[in-house]
Amino acid sequence: RELLLGIPGTTVEVQFTRPGVDGVQTINIKRAVVQFPSVPCATLLKGTKDGSIGYIRLRRFGADAGESMKAAIQSLQSKAYQEVSSTQSQSDNALTGLVLDLRDNTGGELFEAIKVASLFVPDNTYLGSSKGEGSMMPNQSYYSGKMDLAQADDPVQEPTQQMIDPDKTHVVILTNKQTASASEFLAGVFQDLDLGVIVGNDKETLGKGVGQRELPLPAGALKLTYHEFYTPSGRCVQRQYDQNKSKQSPRRHTNSDEVFYTTNGRKLGDRRGIQVDRRFKPLRSDLSELLSSSGAYYKYASQWSA
Repeated sequence: RELLLGIPGTTVEVQFTRPGVDGVQTINIKRAVVQFPSVPCATLLKGTKDGSIGYIRLRRFGADAGESMKAAIQSLQSKAYQEVSSTQSQSDNALTGLVLDLRDNTGGELFEAIKVASLFVPDNTYLGSSKGEGSMMPNQSYYSGKMDLAQADDPVQEPTQQMIDPDKTHVVILTNKQTASASEFLAGVFQDLDLGVIVGNDKETLGKGVGQRELPLPAGALKLTYHEFYTPSGRCVQRQYDQNKSKQSPRRHTNSDEVFYTTNGRKLGDRRGIQVDRRFKPLRSDLSELLSSSGAYYKYASQWSA
């Protein structure tokens, strides 16, 4: 890995072997800053004369997450209008369903999660809060449209147009055990405000509802945890661990037995990550699981493509 790293714009010679090709192959690669898009996929799953269902894969909350989600929704809405029957008026909602995939999304910038949530709610909607224990990050409340989180006393108001009306476009959020941090905060907003249904194979998300900051040190860096995330209902995303175990001990802000409620009155638990509303089991056989875990699919695809 160290040999591959270098100044962007310079080249490095790489030698490799691959199935189906004899001998060692050589290629010159130009170094560049690698950027992974926050939204790698946005497509229509189904289009009918009555409307269409869209799918967006939100992989991470990088600096482009908010704008990428906005562009993805605009693209799906445009395609959905093209799919509907010509007899349907343009005022009707063509995108009748949206699946937002947060599986394996380990988080990122809370700033971007608030941007994404703002696309689904009116401006100035309360989205949650964070509570800290020091001057580094004072207690804060988050609202849609207030995008400058660095200015706690005077947040910058940046009006964000609501692009999806959950009353007209039914939203499903996909999660799993690897859904964490900012993605859990976003899922909590949808669940607490009854904006969508949380669906997953695992009954709960990871439960990493803390903000962390990396401080540089001469011989590395110190990752400092300085606040916890709270959803609109007031529950904490951070999982509570057994005090007798060597893992994390519970914090003082809330009681894990406390019950919270969504906007429509559904009961919610506290400090267990985000619990799914509907749990499902993937339709996979024992043979499929074995082939996947053994790497047989990858080996076959590599040999076939060669």
